[in-house]
Amino acid sequence: MLRKQWGLTASAGAAFLAIVTASPEVAINITSAARGVSDIGLGNLLGSNIISIPLMVTIAYDCRCCHEL
Repeated sequence: MLRKQWGLTASAGAAFLAIVTASPEVAINITSAARGVSDIGLGNLLGSNIISIPLMVTIAYDCRCCHEL
């Protein structure tokens, strides 16, 4: 795995992955704010959270259930 090749811990690898996956959204929000088009940034923020939050809750629940077995 790339994380082991780079010598990162699991938490550092997760933080790196979070930053990398969030960078396009941050770039879109900064660009839309600079151009004065706030609707794009708001839609981007809401759209990503509508998918991310339920997905993360589901994954956390599944992981918790698997460790209880």
